[in-house]
Amino acid sequence: MNIYYKRLETFWKSEGCKNANEFAKSLGWERSENIKRLSRNENAKPGLEILEDIAKTYPYFDFNFLITGKKSEEKNLANEPAITTYSCPDCIKKEEEKKVLQDKLHEKEKMVKYCEELLEMYRGKKGNDIANSA
Repeated sequence: MNIYYKRLETFWKSEGCKNANEFAKSLGWERSENIKRLSRNENAKPGLEILEDIAKTYPYFDFNFLITGKKSEEKNLANEPAITTYSCPDCIKKEEEKKVLQDKLHEKEKMVKYCEELLEMYRGKKGNDIANSA
């Protein structure tokens, strides 16, 4: 498989897109043919259209990684807010659903812990009752 396709795939998966079609939609394209062409031809290179649309949609895209396979040096982002940016609508919806499920899971875990504590108290009381009756 083409190395540029693999690097783009690494990026779109980090953005929450499952496949080339979702990534193409996030770029505003109706079809993913320009991206899939890279996967079919070992020697193909991304065209200017792909690069321009990636730059517009993902201004933080690391073109150094695309070209060389090495990540650019990390910028000092201490003063910048930690924001996750998704472009594809399905990715945004799934991230929201994930948050809701995480909140529900947290509540369930608290309930399980409470039940375990009650069970331990019950077992302790029952053990004391048995010891006292002897």
